[in-house]
Amino acid sequence: MLTTVLLIAAVIADLCIYMNGSRIHFGSEEDAAVVQGDGYSIKATIDGKYISKEVLDRFVIKRIRKAEKKLDLAPMKVSDADTMLAALTDEKMKMGPDAIARKLDKQIRFCDKATVAIIRLSGGKTKFCITEVEVNGVALDRFLPEFDRLQAENSLANLRTNLGVEPDHYYLAATDDGQLEVIEACGSSPVPTKMFIRYGDETGLGSKWESDTFEAQRPGAARLQTGAVQGGVRHQFKKTEDGFKAKLLVEFPTATPGRIIKNHQMHLAIEFSNWVKSSAAKSE
Repeated sequence: MLTTVLLIAAVIADLCIYMNGSRIHFGSEEDAAVVQGDGYSIKATIDGKYISKEVLDRFVIKRIRKAEKKLDLAPMKVSDADTMLAALTDEKMKMGPDAIARKLDKQIRFCDKATVAIIRLSGGKTKFCITEVEVNGVALDRFLPEFDRLQAENSLANLRTNLGVEPDHYYLAATDDGQLEVIEACGSSPVPTKMFIRYGDETGLGSKWESDTFEAQRPGAARLQTGAVQGGVRHQFKKTEDGFKAKLLVEFPTATPGRIIKNHQMHLAIEFSNWVKSSAAKSE
């Protein structure tokens, strides 16, 4: 086992050196909304650049194609991102969580070993993955309770919403002891991870609440099935005259490849835009 872990660590170290030496750019200087609806809009920025609807949709479709292969689904013939994401969600709901978990089990176990190696290489330190969103037309007092409910209350409707906000989501639901169990491909990783997030637990987090700027936060440590801390989240929010702004922050071990960080910035833009969209639809 130790030899296997060390071998994985060596491979990952080489991968980190290569990937962190490359840069992946998304977005532009031009102001653009990623989601627009009746009376509301959502803008997302990554590294100070706006993400357009077209860029977001291309990324979504690419990730849907990967999910189809993981789940052994026939490729969809349609090419509209929203339609495809809804259809993929239908397929995930038909399969059910147990069947999906069985299908992904070997990949998850491999990812566990790789993540342990990355954690060891990182020496307990983390680096930040940040995406910012600006929402007009949906109040923070409306969105946050809905977000909390989706993380804490189990129902088929909530599972559908959580699966439907991002193609790389394979399971998001609360455990009996108050954690959020997540199966997803973080940062477009070739293999999905299984983790448990406990909101309010800041163990191992390197970020701090910027309380002078943001009036609300949702921090939480993320752990592997073994209990090892692999990072976590610290999402921060502030009200604006027309809605709210959010700084979405995920912490990864420092040895995580740079490409994973960049891709997960897009992941955050997709899932939170769709969570806001869902909240807006329920308030109509």
